[in-house]
Order: sequence, then structure tokens, then C-alpha cells
Amino acid sequence: MKTLGSSRAKRLALDSAAWGADADQLAAQLQETARLLRQRPASDTARLPALHAEVTRLQAQVGDAGQRLDGIRAQHDQLRRRDPQRQVLADRIDRQTGALGRLEEQLTGVRATVAAAELGTTPRDAWDAAHTEPLERAVSAGRELGWRHRAEQRAVRAVEPAAVTVELPPVTVEAPSRVLRRGQTRR
Repeated sequence: MKTLGSSRAKRLALDSAAWGADADQLAAQLQETARLLRQRPASDTARLPALHAEVTRLQAQVGDAGQRLDGIRAQHDQLRRRDPQRQVLADRIDRQTGALGRLEEQLTGVRATVAAAELGTTPRDAWDAAHTEPLERAVSAGRELGWRHRAEQRAVRAVEPAAVTVELPPVTVEAPSRVLRRGQTRR
């Protein structure tokens, strides 16, 4: 049981005797829900402005990569068949083609994420739909524990005496002043 001399931390600790027999179950339910919420996917809807900026950036990169590839192909086509520089340009064309393909895949993925976020079919939305019932139970458990906590605080305040404050009157101290006259020194 709690005593009047117990510290505030002890008073606020979860005590199943004071809060009811099911308080431990409610606290366990809240802990389980906290573990569930740590597994919740990030929201793509909140990132929509950043995703739109990413689409714009990737489109610009795809355009630049395409122009570079066209320029390398034009240089390659102008060289003779036996020119040693031709093989170097052929390798550059292969590398640039691979880079362009990767950028286009990235752009396609980001566009799909944007479309899913705008339609509300993101992984987070699916997770929320699958876990709605446990989350609602956790909210009601949290409210119940909060009500019990407030009731206990009110009971403690009703039992404990109120703190008494004493206001002292302001004190002013007046010291005699010394006036100096011309030619005299102050000691």
C-alpha cells in the first residue's frame, strides 16, 4: 500500500492493487501494441512532395544520360572500323546504356510509389487496415489506465495536505547618504 511519505515516482508507479486487478493486463496490451507500432511501415503519403521532386530529378538525369549516350554513339559512328578509339567508345556505350537502364528502373519505381500514395494503397495503409482492431483495443486500454491514474492523483491530493506558502513583506533598507562638498575628501 502507499504511504503519505512515499515519493512521487512511487505514487505514480503502476500498482495493480490500487488500479485494479486488470491493470497488468492493460499495461501488457499497451506494450504489445508498442511493439506492433515499431513494425509499422513509413508513410509514403507524407513523403509525396519529396517523391514528386525525386521524379523530376530522375527525369532530368534520364534525359541527360540519353543525350550523353546519343553523343557517344554519334562519335562511335564517325570513326573507322579499325580505329582503336572505336573499342573505347563501344565500352562507354555499354556502360552508359546500363546506367540509363538503372535510372529508368528507378524512375519507374518512384512513379509507382507516387501513384500508390495518391490512391491510398501504400504498404502503410494496408498495415493500418490489418491492425485496426488491436490498435483500437490499445487506445481504449490507454484511456482506461489514464483515467485510473487521474483518479489516483485526485485521491492523493484529497488525502495530502495542501502546501502552505508564506509571503514575506518586502524589506527596504535605507542607508544614510553622505554629501561631499567641494574640497573635501570622502573617507
